[in-house]
Amino acid sequence: MSGENYFGKNDMTKNRLRKEYKERRKAFSEGQIENFSQKILDRLKSMPIWNAEYFHVFVPIRGKNEINTTPIINNLFTMNKKAVVPKTDGMELLACQINSNTKWEIGNFGVPEPIDYKLIAPDLINVVFVPMLICDLDGNRIGYGGGYYDRFMSKLNKDCLKIGLNFFEPIQRIEGVEPTDIPLDYCVTPDEIVSFVS
Repeated sequence: MSGENYFGKNDMTKNRLRKEYKERRKAFSEGQIENFSQKILDRLKSMPIWNAEYFHVFVPIRGKNEINTTPIINNLFTMNKKAVVPKTDGMELLACQINSNTKWEIGNFGVPEPIDYKLIAPDLINVVFVPMLICDLDGNRIGYGGGYYDRFMSKLNKDCLKIGLNFFEPIQRIEGVEPTDIPLDYCVTPDEIVSFVS
């Protein structure tokens, strides 16, 4: 799962990388996705983050070969932590606390969203698990390009840990990083935990 670029080392622009890593992820089988997702959860369990109270977890889009975060959410329920998931509201993400009985519907972009939930202020969240296609060694990430997570993360408190989850190791550098792009604190892959915290 090397981060070497298909298009050559000199083309690390967002659009190229977005296209490349969508294609790479599409090649994974369902079995590989489940295996990688379990390894990511195992690595997360080794991190000293579980004394926190509020955890925000993205919910995978069926058919896009995203990391299966359901075991992470179930682990939070088991630990009696507060599990929070996103729901789109126009161009923003709402932070929605859920429980094991929450009912779901398919929202914008094919993302499962809770029907019944408790709205949470973003600045209460202690840890946010962030989706992405790829990130670089400075913690800059590439998502689908809508900017939802960057806008959401700009509202978090300064101590909130931003942990990107990905199948691929970080690449050297992403070109075209904007001032509104919010960097990650960590990236967790099936093979390693990468810290961007100085």
